[in-house]
Amino acid sequence: MIGIIDSGIGGFTVLNALRVMAPQADVVYLADIVGAPYGSKNDAAIAARVRHGLRILRAHGATTIAIACHTASVIASSLGEPLDDVVTMVDASVDCIADASPRRCAIVATPATIRSGTYARRCRVLGVMPEDIATADLAPAIESAAPRKVIARIVEHIADAVCVRGCDAVLLGCTHFPIARPLFDAAFAARGAVIRIIDPTAAVAAAVAARADAGGDAVLRVLVSANSATFSVHVVARYSGVPI
Repeated sequence: MIGIIDSGIGGFTVLNALRVMAPQADVVYLADIVGAPYGSKNDAAIAARVRHGLRILRAHGATTIAIACHTASVIASSLGEPLDDVVTMVDASVDCIADASPRRCAIVATPATIRSGTYARRCRVLGVMPEDIATADLAPAIESAAPRKVIARIVEHIADAVCVRGCDAVLLGCTHFPIARPLFDAAFAARGAVIRIIDPTAAVAAAVAARADAGGDAVLRVLVSANSATFSVHVVARYSGVPI
């Protein structure tokens, strides 16, 4: 059984990629609505939610767990417990940056992810100049199904910052952000900018599939820490018939 944890729908990007790579795998997905959004919380609060989420997934039989949230992933090392069964977003993201070989890479992520300095440090080790761009608004806008024009406006502000800083690549450092990938593509195209967009979700899914038992009955179970009508709509739209 594979477990996936996120504060909401962002982890669906990893789940979707995993479904392609390991279509028969049984998956239990935990949306920690109570803790959302992780990206604006302090480290101790995030660690407490992630620790609790890991316990829930293990109790439901998960033997390999993807922390499908960059903010939770950068906090994971401070949890003070074994993580042998856990795959985070960090290593796969750094590998994707290395493969892209940019000169200057924008790290577009939540304030908590940026505050950790994790990606900036790892970029410097690679010889890549990092440019931190924190956004507290984009993930909640995507999660709440805000109007497209609202999300597009946030993405356009990010694109302006990326271009002003002279970046040739951008890491989508939140699993919600690939959901808005068409808006990122449009924003950079409108500015005549050639920017490599790095989306590590497929690489993370591949790492999970390589470690987990890919056999099963393709069962998907979705758990929530609190009821959310908006989240339920997202689930129905993507995975019709899956109980919550």
